[in-house]
Amino acid sequence: MSSIWRPPEASEATLEEAYATSQAGEPGPVLVQVSPGALSGEGTEPSTASPERPRPETPSIEEIARRVREARRIVLYVGQGANGAAAELTRLMEILKAPLVTTTSGRGVVPEDNPWVLCFDRGSVPVLNELLESADLILALGCKFSHNGAHGFRLRLAPDRLIHVDASEGVLGANYDASLTLAPTSRP
Repeated sequence: MSSIWRPPEASEATLEEAYATSQAGEPGPVLVQVSPGALSGEGTEPSTASPERPRPETPSIEEIARRVREARRIVLYVGQGANGAAAELTRLMEILKAPLVTTTSGRGVVPEDNPWVLCFDRGSVPVLNELLESADLILALGCKFSHNGAHGFRLRLAPDRLIHVDASEGVLGANYDASLTLAPTSRP
């Protein structure tokens, strides 16, 4: 998430940019915050800005592969961004012998009758957290870790064991820190 202050006279351009952003790439909501007095022309630049969170260095595919090879208890955490990859995810589960858990919006990305797919609802977050804490690697694919995808941000994800891969670079590290992050467009 980025925070950019603009003077009130830039409101029209700001709204046009917000709309374009909401429709581009991975469509979704955009927040435009209007300060008190901005609509009357009395808006002033805020004294503090939201600090940008540092992002981990972009890893190589080889680094991610090394971490996966070394792990003994992998959990795949999959979101809607992996939609259309059921065959690849099924093969990955079988090769790694790793259970797959989905976000709320990712349900059905892989058929839930697959024995490697574990279904959790909001009431079973403590059990899900036990599974995640027992893993030595959590490979998050195509999930934003939004409020719903993170079960109300009640997931406990150790950053040193989390690798987060998503098409939208803006979601990487936004809500949960990860030891490695990768957006396909940021590949070296």
